[in-house]
Amino acid sequence: MVASTTICTVDTHSVRLRIDDAAATIDFGHNPAYPDLALVTEIAVIYETRTGEDDQERTTKVASIAYVVSHDEHQTAFVHPNFLDQPAEWPVWVRELVDHHRPAS
Repeated sequence: MVASTTICTVDTHSVRLRIDDAAATIDFGHNPAYPDLALVTEIAVIYETRTGEDDQERTTKVASIAYVVSHDEHQTAFVHPNFLDQPAEWPVWVRELVDHHRPAS
């Protein structure tokens, strides 16, 4: 066997939630004055947890957020990768669910 040293490990954790709340909406509109709201019926979140070689440094980030929606023109929606590290841009209810289901560090 070739000698090797683990640099890091990456584990994924995913959660899919059924949403039963009329307040769970996202806006497909591009103009705040004319919102195009869609009711979210499901949300799927994928987390990635990276552990450093000393097993002490552990970071968890959101790798994906996907929505199933009830909308005339769309069935699904995704948070663009550029916004996955910007939870202030997500609806409050999404931030709360993401934090609630985040894997323990």
